[in-house]
Amino acid sequence: MIAIIKLELIKFLKNPFSLFFSFLLPFILLIFEGTVFGVKLYYIGPGLIIMNAATLTISILTNSLFNDRITKITKQISITQLSILKYMFGKLIFNYILFLINFFIITFFSFLIFKIYWTLFIIISLLFITTIAFLTFFFISVIISSSLETYKNCSFTALICFYIILFLSGSVIPAELFPNWVKIIQILIPSGSAILIIVNLKEGIILSSTWYFYLIAIIQLIVFALWAFKKFKWQ
Repeated sequence: MIAIIKLELIKFLKNPFSLFFSFLLPFILLIFEGTVFGVKLYYIGPGLIIMNAATLTISILTNSLFNDRITKITKQISITQLSILKYMFGKLIFNYILFLINFFIITFFSFLIFKIYWTLFIIISLLFITTIAFLTFFFISVIISSSLETYKNCSFTALICFYIILFLSGSVIPAELFPNWVKIIQILIPSGSAILIIVNLKEGIILSSTWYFYLIAIIQLIVFALWAFKKFKWQ
């Protein structure tokens, strides 16, 4: 599993686009949106975390998993009798570390530059909720990379899923700007429930009145996890 993490690190450092979209772009957007929206960054900042989770997984990891399969890297790994669980866990750990780095960059600089104060409860809750979204995205990446046979189709499908999640979940454009019926779509989109939970936390809405958001997010995670393990193939 350590070998998988090292391999991912090498591939990540060799790709300037991964470095830009994973670290630099979220910081640029944080500065821009913080300057434009000010204290409303309470609602936008978490959206940037969700966007980064989708970038690391659906946008970048999907193509990495597909390339591993097509170039027979996963076949070579399977010969070493490394289990599917360990292979996927290695990929997951590496990308989750990147996700955590961005999580703390966004929360730290939103406080340092824009004086957006995050309580410990909000930070822990935010980390828990966005982790559920990250895991859901991770399993979606596995499904896409294992379901298609050409890089072009894989990349295109991942891009479509990425933008659907980005714009319909409320992570880029706050759902409050749209009619109420849009929130129905938002709830059904992976991470949409997570965004609604985050907004409710900042508004002080208690768990008992929004329990179904948590339930939907957990059900989505379980469904995509089971689907990913069923669809995954070494070659």
